[in-house]
Amino acid sequence: MQRIGDRLVIVPTWESYAGEPDDLIIRLDPGAAFGTGLHPTTRLALRLLEHAARPAKHLLDVGTGSGILAIAGALLGAQHVVAVDVHEVAVGVARANIAANNLTEQITVLVGSATDGLEWSGQPFDVVIANIIARVLIDLADSLAKAVPIGGELILSGIIEAAEIEVLITFAVRGFEPIERYEEGEWRAHRLLRVR
Repeated sequence: MQRIGDRLVIVPTWESYAGEPDDLIIRLDPGAAFGTGLHPTTRLALRLLEHAARPAKHLLDVGTGSGILAIAGALLGAQHVVAVDVHEVAVGVARANIAANNLTEQITVLVGSATDGLEWSGQPFDVVIANIIARVLIDLADSLAKAVPIGGELILSGIIEAAEIEVLITFAVRGFEPIERYEEGEWRAHRLLRVR
């Protein structure tokens, strides 16, 4: 069991945990996918997501891995979540974890990228989250930006300290301003607001 942020608690599917009244429990079996909550980038992303996801939000999780961020988004109040990953194994793991958390009606999982999620949705997302290494975040900058309307939020994690400025500049030229930042060891994560 691992508590992250104010309300999120990650519990392996093989453990029992009743929790406190305000806990949002994520039951998780990572299988062969990334995202157990043990890695700093996942913890940072979850903390930022806890501040961004609100009721009536439409959320996109890019590179979903185990599905942990998509599940957290739904538990935090997102009405519908689209989760995408380019790896079919990860998509299978995410679907199993989503089912274990009784969220299959709320979360759609697709094989693909941010562009595929946007095409499937047919509309931009209130919140887009991507916990992927910095080089890939930079490569995906255009498609991530297309998925976020003005006034929407973008959460980026998986950024090593040495790449932080490059990532921020890449998204600044696409209309994003940083509004919240967390760090753990060499890792950085940002919540950005699209202003133009």
